[in-house]
Amino acid sequence: MEHLMIQYYWIYPTPLWLKFATSVTIATILHYIIELPAR
Repeated sequence: MEHLMIQYYWIYPTPLWLKFATSVTIATILHYIIELPAR
C-alpha cells in the first residue's frame, strides 16, 4: 500500500492547492504548539 502511494506521488505531481493546504496545516499546528504553552 505504501509502495503504491509513493509510486502515485512519483507519477502525478502534487497539486498546488494540496501543497498550500499542507503548508497551512503545518503553520496552524506550529502556531498551537507555540501559543498554547504561553497561555
